[in-house]
Amino acid sequence: MGDQDEECEEMNNSEKVVEGNQDNEQSDKDKEHSAHKLDSIPKDKNVDETSKDIAMTKFYDDNKMWVEIMEAMRTMIDDHIIRLLHMCGFKTYAALKQFEEEDFKEIETFVRSGSLEERVPDAQELKLYLGSATSAKSFAFFSGEKKLVRQVVEYVNKNHTEKDKPLGKSVTMHPLFKKNSANDAGNPKRRKTSEDNVLSYDFPEEETYIKKLLKDYFKKQKFTPDYITSVSRVTMTIKTVEKNEGPVLIAQTKCLICSENISGYRSASSSWTLSNIYRHFMKHKEKKDHLPGTVLQSFFQAGNEKSVAAGTETRSSEEEHGGDLIEMEESNKSGTAQKKNSERKNHGQRYEEDLKLFAVYLFVVGGRIIYEFLQVNLPGSLPSISQVELMLKNASQPVIEGVFRFQELVDFLKKNNLPLEVAISEDGTRIPEKFCYDSTTNQIIGPVLALNDDGIPIPSSHPATSAAMIASHLRNGRVASNGYAIMAQPLQKGAPSFCLTLSGTDNKFSAVHISKRWNFIHKELGKLGVEVINFASDGDPQLLKAMHAHLFGQSGDQSDEFYFEEKWKDWFFASSSRNFNVMQDPIHTINKFRARLNPSTVLPLGKYVASQTHLKILIKNIPQEEHGLTDHDLEKD
Repeated sequence: MGDQDEECEEMNNSEKVVEGNQDNEQSDKDKEHSAHKLDSIPKDKNVDETSKDIAMTKFYDDNKMWVEIMEAMRTMIDDHIIRLLHMCGFKTYAALKQFEEEDFKEIETFVRSGSLEERVPDAQELKLYLGSATSAKSFAFFSGEKKLVRQVVEYVNKNHTEKDKPLGKSVTMHPLFKKNSANDAGNPKRRKTSEDNVLSYDFPEEETYIKKLLKDYFKKQKFTPDYITSVSRVTMTIKTVEKNEGPVLIAQTKCLICSENISGYRSASSSWTLSNIYRHFMKHKEKKDHLPGTVLQSFFQAGNEKSVAAGTETRSSEEEHGGDLIEMEESNKSGTAQKKNSERKNHGQRYEEDLKLFAVYLFVVGGRIIYEFLQVNLPGSLPSISQVELMLKNASQPVIEGVFRFQELVDFLKKNNLPLEVAISEDGTRIPEKFCYDSTTNQIIGPVLALNDDGIPIPSSHPATSAAMIASHLRNGRVASNGYAIMAQPLQKGAPSFCLTLSGTDNKFSAVHISKRWNFIHKELGKLGVEVINFASDGDPQLLKAMHAHLFGQSGDQSDEFYFEEKWKDWFFASSSRNFNVMQDPIHTINKFRARLNPSTVLPLGKYVASQTHLKILIKNIPQEEHGLTDHDLEKD
């Protein structure tokens, strides 16, 4: 026993000497880690807080596994979670791999039962184990804390294997090389040095540097642009493995073409060796393999290659045909943009103005999904969707719900040299019933807008000025189930239509509201010199009722007033006292005309009737090119 006491006393004295010696043999990493912890303590802290921070620093110096896990996962883990796991025996990778869901309950029971207080009698230190809990009896893991622990366990099981041998005293998953000196700070240049003076970078920097080497190799070996742009999509796993010559960094990745695992390595005394990766991709280049999802790029790559040939080998052909051939680079500007942007970062990509206009046209005609598909599969060839949406936003004024754009319609007609005559058409379509916030107008979108005396929606009826106001809109507002659009169609062939207004509705409006709205639109456009020829819509009952009231009056007895000459009176009964005409949408009317006649019924037309017999006579006696009907059209379904 005496010998053992002497040995213990001797060891304690040795430890004190080591602690007091500023030039001890502690590793550079431990020194920097401890210094960082101590330097981070504010000077104005009291003695208890300073002692607490020193205790935390000592805890992590003694238990480096958790520091390594946080560095590898690039995330922070709450101090009380780490301390509880450590206290309950999960202090090694092997134990942490066996962590199960039931262990949460066991740890909570351990804390609440008073066992933790018995092991940690100091009240100040006990607080480090309880987190936000005020007492041990009220302790419980939050759901977010449980999810974080599960992620840690999953990460350790996935990335730490038995072949990753321990470095130093503890098993390490991602140990770093020694830190670089102050003179080398900020210098990213790699150079071969001795093991004692190797530069140290965190793993994101190493991954970025590897991708740079790979991209430089592709450019030097003249790989196609799709290989160069694909480097940013490469995912890598970097870890440390102990070999005979010492610890080395291994960078593993999967080939984007064949999914084969390929890797490179870097030792403490050398730079990265990526010859295996280089040879692998060179084989794909020789086979002319395409990256998945980039087959669409072949046109753009071929366009760039042909543009060179067009400027050299086909020069005589251009002269022979009088210079009618167009330079490929002029006709394939998207391919040229791709070639230039492949060497730029995403935020530095540039596009010519005509290509931007083409992108806007493609987005409007093809829709968002088609544009996303092309933009993702042709990197660098088309502007991003955010750019396109910004160009659309800057090209015109936003459409505000319930606001009629009368002046904008006049400007549209004059700008395009269109006649100041329009036909108004309106219709609704089903939309998801939900409430949204519009940041441009600070309004809640979704509740149905109230109607004024003219049957017009009252815009800006649901401001989001306060939480109470928003709650009132959500509680009392009727959610819109249909989006309602009113369009103006200029009366010139090929002229595009113009959106007069948009609003949400639940279809709880009457024929009176519709009639008043038509009169309001006709009156307001008349003030601006635009004549409304007619209003049209589909077969909605309220709209048809408003049309009937407009044409025939409320009683329907206005046969003495008509639009047409006397000889047409038997055919039409519309009133002539109205300033505009109303009708069902032509597409709906034509569909009704195309419907087959029932053989047992007749269709009244003025003072005449039409039946299927008349159509049979028409088919038999009149050439088909004049009416387009066949006997099959009259058959029953």
